[in-house]
Amino acid sequence: FPNQYLNAASQEYEQDLMQNVVDYERFGVPTGVPGSATVGVKDGWFFEKATGWQVNTEGYVHLGTTYYLAVVMTASNPSETYGRAVVDRVAQTFWNFESKRADS
Repeated sequence: FPNQYLNAASQEYEQDLMQNVVDYERFGVPTGVPGSATVGVKDGWFFEKATGWQVNTEGYVHLGTTYYLAVVMTASNPSETYGRAVVDRVAQTFWNFESKRADS
């Protein structure tokens, strides 16, 4: 979106990075999104000794004339795999809901 911090070239560069994430680092927000959508995602995961895995996903989806912005942040996951499964389930649940709403 237009803003005072990134010019058009910087925005285009960032969108390219977010839309072309390698498959093994692409989880969360894109889960369950229709194939016709444009998706940009930035995922993160970090092991914190005191609290376990922190696994997050944030991004955007452009579907038809609608833009969605989403962030899912988790903490205290027993493993990275578990945390990824959590953010995938949250994203899938949202898209299941959204597709039913769109069909109404």
